[in-house]
Amino acid sequence: PTCALCGDAPTLRTLDESRESLAALGVLVQGDVPTQSFGGFRPPPLAALPDDAVATCAQLRDALRGAKSQNGAAAATGLVDVRDAKQFSMCALPAATSLPLRDMLTQPAEKTAAAIARAFAGDGDEVPSAATLYVLCRRGVDSRVATAYLRDPQKGVRGRLPADLRILNVDGGLLAWRAEVDPAFPGY
Repeated sequence: PTCALCGDAPTLRTLDESRESLAALGVLVQGDVPTQSFGGFRPPPLAALPDDAVATCAQLRDALRGAKSQNGAAAATGLVDVRDAKQFSMCALPAATSLPLRDMLTQPAEKTAAAIARAFAGDGDEVPSAATLYVLCRRGVDSRVATAYLRDPQKGVRGRLPADLRILNVDGGLLAWRAEVDPAFPGY
């Protein structure tokens, strides 16, 4: 509850604030990456996203309610939650498919693309054309890393997804969902 990054009143909101906090603790940062790794896994740098890669919780809510596309047809919407399996089992949006960030970054691109396809069709094996994929986590930090990774044309996953797939980070994650959309959504 008192954590500066993920507590009830987080004070670390930007990458610069995170760097300053790490420096105060004696953790050296090279570029955007701490010199320490987490169990042998070093996450990629926190990426800045263009405005067209970010969605609000209200936009996600509307999409999940079946918002129509510009031509009046129901827009194809997928939602992946990149928190680890334990966090996902504690609480998740009903439409979400679990795809932990660690798995996304370390497994073969085909497996990640197949998990994304399941976010749209359950048992399907393809992502629909002109669809939108929302990427969600607890606070919007891991989902930002995941969104940047999925949008990167240099990564193998992007080539396995439709070129017109919109990939959006849900700003603020589940904490913002609880604050802005559904106050009854469980928090942890």
